[in-house]
Amino acid sequence: MGVLGSVGNTAVDQVIAGQALQRLLLTATDAGLSVSMLFQPIEVPTAREQLRLSLGRFGTPQMVLRIGYGQPGRPTPRRRVDEVLDLPTVPT
Repeated sequence: MGVLGSVGNTAVDQVIAGQALQRLLLTATDAGLSVSMLFQPIEVPTAREQLRLSLGRFGTPQMVLRIGYGQPGRPTPRRRVDEVLDLPTVPT
């Protein structure tokens, strides 16, 4: 479990936290780890404050993460390219 936080909760703080989350997710993927995000602890203001207090930290929790080795999921079904794009034909 991990908690990503920021100094405050302004729009700038949220963007910086999002950039840190991006780096964390890419690093975890590169290491072969799976990450799932838990939203409930940060969506409810009282739960978010309780999380902050229980961590004994200043600032604002922005995301709660579960990180570990998981079972790979099934691939998402994909449509063929010609079903999605109208590609011009090239005369030969």
